[in-house]
Amino acid sequence: GGSLYVDTAGTYNADNSLLTFTATNAGQQIGAGSSSTINLYDVAFTGIGGEWAVQTPIVVDQDIAVTAGTVVGISDIEVVNGDFSGDGLVAMTGGTVQLNSDNTFGGVNSWQFNNLVLGDGGTAGITTPAGNATTTVLDTLTIASGHFLDNGSMTLDLAGSGNVFVRNGTFIQDTGTVRYSGLTPNILRTPYYNLVVDTDSGLSVDATAPVTGLQVLGNLTVGAIGTSTIDLNSADPLTAVNGNVYIGSLGTVEASDVGTLNVFADWDNDGTFIGNGGLVQFLQATGTVIVAAGVSPFANVIVARNSNYTFTESATSTGNFTIGTSQFVLQSGEMLEVGGEFVNNMGDTDTTWTGTTLKLTSGTAYNVNAKATGDTYDIIEITTNTHPRFWNSDATAFVTEPDASAYSMDHATVDGDLYIFGDFVNTSYNDHWSYARDFDGAALGSPRLANVQIEDGGSVLYLGGSLTSLGTTSASTTISAQGAGPYTITLGGTTTIDMQYYSVREITADGLIITGSPSVTELSRGDFEVTNAGGSAITVGGSVISVNPAKNFTNNRFATTTAINAFNVTATGTSLSSW
Repeated sequence: GGSLYVDTAGTYNADNSLLTFTATNAGQQIGAGSSSTINLYDVAFTGIGGEWAVQTPIVVDQDIAVTAGTVVGISDIEVVNGDFSGDGLVAMTGGTVQLNSDNTFGGVNSWQFNNLVLGDGGTAGITTPAGNATTTVLDTLTIASGHFLDNGSMTLDLAGSGNVFVRNGTFIQDTGTVRYSGLTPNILRTPYYNLVVDTDSGLSVDATAPVTGLQVLGNLTVGAIGTSTIDLNSADPLTAVNGNVYIGSLGTVEASDVGTLNVFADWDNDGTFIGNGGLVQFLQATGTVIVAAGVSPFANVIVARNSNYTFTESATSTGNFTIGTSQFVLQSGEMLEVGGEFVNNMGDTDTTWTGTTLKLTSGTAYNVNAKATGDTYDIIEITTNTHPRFWNSDATAFVTEPDASAYSMDHATVDGDLYIFGDFVNTSYNDHWSYARDFDGAALGSPRLANVQIEDGGSVLYLGGSLTSLGTTSASTTISAQGAGPYTITLGGTTTIDMQYYSVREITADGLIITGSPSVTELSRGDFEVTNAGGSAITVGGSVISVNPAKNFTNNRFATTTAINAFNVTATGTSLSSW
């Protein structure tokens, strides 16, 4: 009933009998002189309140049933042909427990092992958990060749460091959870259902993801209760999480710089996400998805597939942010800040921007959307050197910093309207303000008037690319202010300029400024009205005339809005040629 101790000179013959330990008090043991191995047939621990320390290796031919009490110890236990189960407690702190064949494992209470080996490497078998309790392995869990571990709904808590999970056989994730809670564990490359990187030890976890791929069929949780990090950047696996991602307040996810993180359900970040320039894709096929981004920026983001996505918290991407799903909602009062290119592949009936701010900070020029789509925003903020281009779109307000702009083609879905906000700069695009061609130069099946409206106090600066403004005798391209003006237009650098049948109104006193060394094809049939006394309709630099010598531009109209003195053309600098 109490302890079993086999002296050095003694022998224990188990035969085919059941050995039952019934003590109800602690301090019992299973031991042997010289720590020699004890062979047993069938073992049961039934004493409520009993505690038995395994202090010498034991080999059990059939089952170990821990019905009550607690089994502790530091020595090896081998179960050859049976189960290791029951609703008592097991709390091994040393040694290795090995289950060689088919077995039922555990019970309703949490069990702990130092090393746990499932299978003998030669006999086929499967370990099936008896319940959903937690099994903690302090050092290494090994599934031997030919053996299966069906995780069921059990939680496996791997509390060691290094390669704490060795799979030479087969791991069946079922609906269970694997938790890595040691100091520096390496996460095994195997499918998981729920994967947790966390600890309640008071220490920390710094887990390294496997090479090639990490697949989580359920949820990924990091740092909900203890300081914990999962490192996806060292090995750069492709990572897929079919369920939710939760980064707790003590958690850190360090994303791969090259391996994509695919998320097929919700995202909730209360901790730290380090983007490292990598890509997060939100890819749930259908249904409703909530993204609470937290204070950490993403790097690059794609929101795709056919789900309804709601971003309930402000979100930032240091790289590109692309939306192309069934529904995209940014919750009122929140901001989406995009440090790379913002790409919107959706229409205004599928997005909700009410009460929100879209902040664009890339420092580059790019197209936000294709001309077949368009959207209606609330506030769009654009920072210095950022020049997004929109099609068929509108906003309650465009707020631009100095040297930033918004270039809105077919503004507010009005064909032919081009609205320019802020300080527009073009260095490479070939732009068209024409009757027969769209703003990107595509031929129009149904031509229309091009109506260019520039924000009061704004500016247009061409340093490269081209500007083609070709109206007709009955549909001149109109260039004017959105309000009373004025604004500035400067065509310079290496821009190619081709303008015919166009009118310029409400511009600054210098008029249309042409400077630098552009290639000027045509400036004929323009219609200019000067508002400022002493102003000029056109101001041309001498360098422009020098690189475009002996040009002759005809049929231009020059007038003033009131009875003032003004100039048709003002030349600056010097040139050996003339116009």
